[in-house]
Amino acid sequence: MRMSNFVFEKSCILPLSNLKEDLEYISFFAIVNSPLDQLEKDCWPWLTNEDKKYLNNCSATRKQSFLAGRKAVYIASKITNENPVRQIHYGILGYPFESTHQRQISIAHAQGIGAALLYPYDIKIGIDLESYSEHLESLPIQIIFNKREFELIQSINICKDTIGKLIVWSCKEALSKALQCGLSISFEALSIESIICLEDSIFEIKFTHFHAFNCYSWISGNLCLSIALPNILTFKHLTMPSDLLKQCK
Repeated sequence: MRMSNFVFEKSCILPLSNLKEDLEYISFFAIVNSPLDQLEKDCWPWLTNEDKKYLNNCSATRKQSFLAGRKAVYIASKITNENPVRQIHYGILGYPFESTHQRQISIAHAQGIGAALLYPYDIKIGIDLESYSEHLESLPIQIIFNKREFELIQSINICKDTIGKLIVWSCKEALSKALQCGLSISFEALSIESIICLEDSIFEIKFTHFHAFNCYSWISGNLCLSIALPNILTFKHLTMPSDLLKQCK
């Protein structure tokens, strides 16, 4: 069992290769898993009044997750050679941005762990972090997953049924963030066409309607990290997110 004073705050550069042109995009990724009291000490001065009002009504776990996401943005931004990002604002559909508009931001959190990705403005990327829990089972599964997705979940021999559901749910969330609309779009519009196991615990996902995007998912224990990005882009080092995910618990 993880000790209460466990601190994990790591970042890395994630280069993205363009499959059609000789171009490389640089993104910056971080995962944070730290005690709530430490996160409050570090992050509270950065929060807006709206943030503080929201957190006053949150459980301790939810508060820890939220602040870990904010700390992950800060940790990732420190390796960009630009001003570190401290304060986050939100667009009309809840999409995060920082006031200087140096880079776009995607944030995710689960189980008290936060993750963030900073990336250039001329591409669209979304990340999601999910943990398998009773919460997933309590969701309206028949609404979230269609018949094709249930078949995909059953057909992935390497996956347990629960992990298959986690991948599908996480990829839909990641795509909705890449589209910058959140779950205001229907689950059917976000439906998944295929899931391919690339190597142990790393999966590539294609979408039924949004052919211009792919998603990659990394599994570690009951955690799933998913990153949706344009299908002309791929990660130069596919195992780097997986390495951080495994270390953060």
